[in-house]
Amino acid sequence: MTHVFDFSQSNGGLALDDSNWGAVGAGGGAGTTGGFLRAIEGSFYGNGYSEGVFRYPGYAADGWTGRSYLDNTGSLSIGPHNSQIFSLGSLAEHLPDIFGDGPFDLTMAYPFNAEGTGGDYIRLTGVSSIYHRGFVGASGNDYWQALTNINEHAMEVQARFIADLMATLDAPLRGAPDIEFVHWTNSDTESLRSPRIVLHISPDDSSENTLRYSDLFDYYMAPGSGHAYGMDLLPIGDIFGATDDVSMLLTAEDDFVDYFGFSARSLHIDAGSGNDQISIYIPPEYELTERIRPDLITIDGGNGNDYLLLWSRKSGALNGGAGNDVLGAGVPDELAGGTFTLRGDAGNDEISGSGNATYILSGGDGNDYLASGNRADTLDGGSGVDTMIGGAGNDTYIVDHARDYIIEAPDDGRDTVRSSVSYTLTGYIENLVLTGSGVISGVGNDLANQINGNGAANRLNGGSGNDTISGGAGNDTLDGGAGIDLMNGGSGDDIYIVNHAADRIVESAGGGTDQVSASVSFALGMEVERLVLTGSSSITGTGNAAANVMTGNGANNRLNGGAGNDTLLGDAGNDTLDGGTGADVMTGGIGNDTYIVDSAGDRINEAAGGGTDQVQASISFTLGTNVENILLIGTSAINATGNMSANTLTGNAASNRLDGGGGNDVILGGSGNDILVGGIGSDSMTGGTGSDTFLFRPSFDQDLIVDFQDNVDTIRLLDFGFTNFGQARAYAAQRGANVIFDFGDGDALTVRNTNINALADDMSFV
Repeated sequence: MTHVFDFSQSNGGLALDDSNWGAVGAGGGAGTTGGFLRAIEGSFYGNGYSEGVFRYPGYAADGWTGRSYLDNTGSLSIGPHNSQIFSLGSLAEHLPDIFGDGPFDLTMAYPFNAEGTGGDYIRLTGVSSIYHRGFVGASGNDYWQALTNINEHAMEVQARFIADLMATLDAPLRGAPDIEFVHWTNSDTESLRSPRIVLHISPDDSSENTLRYSDLFDYYMAPGSGHAYGMDLLPIGDIFGATDDVSMLLTAEDDFVDYFGFSARSLHIDAGSGNDQISIYIPPEYELTERIRPDLITIDGGNGNDYLLLWSRKSGALNGGAGNDVLGAGVPDELAGGTFTLRGDAGNDEISGSGNATYILSGGDGNDYLASGNRADTLDGGSGVDTMIGGAGNDTYIVDHARDYIIEAPDDGRDTVRSSVSYTLTGYIENLVLTGSGVISGVGNDLANQINGNGAANRLNGGSGNDTISGGAGNDTLDGGAGIDLMNGGSGDDIYIVNHAADRIVESAGGGTDQVSASVSFALGMEVERLVLTGSSSITGTGNAAANVMTGNGANNRLNGGAGNDTLLGDAGNDTLDGGTGADVMTGGIGNDTYIVDSAGDRINEAAGGGTDQVQASISFTLGTNVENILLIGTSAINATGNMSANTLTGNAASNRLDGGGGNDVILGGSGNDILVGGIGSDSMTGGTGSDTFLFRPSFDQDLIVDFQDNVDTIRLLDFGFTNFGQARAYAAQRGANVIFDFGDGDALTVRNTNINALADDMSFV
């Protein structure tokens, strides 16, 4: 059942408290009426009072000046004689539909003024009857006026004095739809008393359809000058039940409501315009007894600067509306409460919740102040520069202004900021979630933060602490900051800033082309394509199974591409570039770089003046332009070929073929049975251990064999037309410990530490 108390038409503000929930008129010049209450209007249905709407409009209106009179039509003009009128409106019109034509009891009690000089009476006004019964005051007038045509129903009125004057009417009310109580006074200074109306309606047929409102309607008439200043009504107490919904519509003026305790299923207060003060308190003892308490209390402040306060264990909503409002809610003592929604709307509002309830606080427009309680609350400052203070619990803050300020205490839960603007977390806040579609940034603090981007290109910085950062969609930049961080860029071409070797990056397949910029040695995780080393330290970068692009910094870096067809860029410094498996492209840049080659498809790019570079090859390999040296590694019998520069070629422990190509080369065979070819230029060849073969042909210029071993190594002369040693010896001469073959045209071969005759068995000719 819904009960609506409507004071919206009053021209005076209300003053309601927990003892006599009432309304006080706005003014009080002579001849001003305080107002009257018209009770129980609306629709009723055949199933008793269990459904339908009760409406209780309250009015306060200006009266008239000058002497006037009360006539028998029911109209009232206010003059020097002041009065209060109580009207039950159309109650009797609906009673027969609900209870039939049986008898009803209506009891009214009036605490009269024993010193009064006026007359008091009850007036029953019906469609077909007007009935007056006067009461006797101490010195007042007692008069009786009875009119006929009461529609065949006898009306019995008994008057008696106890502490208060009682009047009992016992009759069907079908013929008396309007009942009015009138108090007269002949004195402008008489102190008027409050008539109290006790309504008790009991049908004969069923107690289930009984309506009992004890002390329901209560008028207050202010003393002094005989003026009626307004109403003081409805000390409701516990009259409403578990199925009753109560609504109050206040005035457009400044209203005051302060109520302690309330029984109903729900309570809604619409304060209207004006600067209103409304406080509702549901005491703890309601939780300890079977007394009914509202499951939901809502207060709408409307326009004006309002003060709204609600204390309840259940749930509620406060809406400040326009104006600079103060909203507060809480839970009595240490009880656990429900959920409270507090909205400031327009204006600079102060909004707070306390105790063990869940709060949803929204500032709306303006520069607002929000403070929450001990649970997981939501604080939304709205537009403007807002201050938000969370309590214990895992709180959520909604930020839409870069200067929104959040205050959290240590150990007060794990809190989250959801921001649609670039934002830096203040102290003791753990999580940051960027919202909206703007290209914005998020920065953490010294805690272990969780930072999430939106769908745009975000820059996320974890600050210090071990952070977890998720970019979401968009081309994001994720910087874990100090600490051991976990970063997931999501979809898009993301950049990861790494400054700790234990930082970990998670990428999904198809998540874009991603890059790590690392100031420490770092190995790429799966689905990350690029690595750029930053800073000035000599650090290492390692790729994954994808086709990586890896770039060093200005120091001496070691880059390892891992599996895949990688591109390695050394930049400045003496770098070591290892393409790993796959056909890799390696560029050392400035500095004396070392290239690790393990695939025939590996390619090396060096610029002129880029330092003295070396290839370390585990396969047969030919040096590219501007690479000076090659070292064969591993145990395979592989070959190395130089370029037109002055190369140094070094074999491994196996049997290698080392060909210097052009340039003045140094060829070192190492262990194994090697073939050493100086090629064009003045070359130095050292066979090392093993049975080595040294090749020389025309146009090879002047070569030197450093460590020829008699009866072990072989000198092979090609394309000279020689068929035996004697022919070759004609070009040879012993020069000290060395033998020099001078073939003319600038071609000469020197064999160190050898006797010319000993070479007879060590040479071959082709």
